[in-house]
Amino acid sequence: MVSGFERLEGILRTPLNQYDSLVRPLHKWLLDRGVLVRDVSTGPGLTGWLRVNAGTESETTAFLEAVTDVVQLVISPSG
Repeated sequence: MVSGFERLEGILRTPLNQYDSLVRPLHKWLLDRGVLVRDVSTGPGLTGWLRVNAGTESETTAFLEAVTDVVQLVISPSG
C-alpha cells in the first residue's frame, strides 16, 4: 500500500474494499475533471487498474491538473 492512500476524501481504504473505496471514486473523479479514463479491471491480471488517455495538449493538461489535485489530497487530507 502506498503511504497516504489509506484515506482519500474521507474514504477508508482496506485490502478488502480497495476497488469500491479507491478505484471507482478515482475513476469518477478523473472523468468529472475531463480526463479520458477507462476501467480495465476486467482484463487478465488488471484488477483495480485504470487506463488514462492523454493524447492532445488539453487532455494532457486535464490529466496533469487532476493528478496534482489528487496528490495534494493525499499529502494534505482534510480530515
